Amino acid sequence: NPRSGEGVFCVALDRRLCNGLLGMGYLSWTLARVILGNTENALTGSRVITLPLIAAFVMVSWDLCLDPVWATVVRAWVWQQGESYFGVPISNFLGWYLKVYIHYQLFALYLRDRPNNHADVLPTGYWRAPVVFYGISAAAGNLLLLVPRPGLSQVKDPTGKVWQVSAITAACGLTTILTMGAFTLRAWVRLRDRQLATPASALEHLTSRELATKRIAASEIC
Repeated sequence: NPRSGEGVFCVALDRRLCNGLLGMGYLSWTLARVILGNTENALTGSRVITLPLIAAFVMVSWDLCLDPVWATVVRAWVWQQGESYFGVPISNFLGWYLKVYIHYQLFALYLRDRPNNHADVLPTGYWRAPVVFYGISAAAGNLLLLVPRPGLSQVKDPTGKVWQVSAITAACGLTTILTMGAFTLRAWVRLRDRQLATPASALEHLTSRELATKRIAASEIC
């Protein structure tokens, strides 16, 4: 378990990170919905399982990208035993994934087969905002670390192993691009395809309405 000077890990976590966890939970769930194309229909069938699985991956990728910096460089928390991932144990991410998945799965079971009455009227911009914020979190929170800056060049984890700060930030930046960046890009492409398909759907809907109006008018004349 991570150690902090305040004793209790949940209390000792940086408040910004606690707020970030809540916000990232919403963003990750929404991105998973967009990636699966589940923005208009009720949550049914296999998506009751696949949506929480993907949302948990989207969520934990954020932790995967930032944990070495926050733990080993910033020392917001400390892993006493150290580990191969720049002082962070791999079990940390497996544990986070399990916890996040359970929360998402319970939420998905709650939503199962419930009618989605408002999704069909939500504009693409409604779904685009979380995608943008998730991308900003990746860029501002991790990619900016790649910018060279004077200061600490080496750090030690609690086991005494020395790590190069530049290696930690470079690895976190690359991980950000290949995980959070990939999720952001996939969701953005999904929304673009949805937006391109919207005019055709709207035209079909309008045409059907016009046909129905003409039929009613014709029946009244007869």
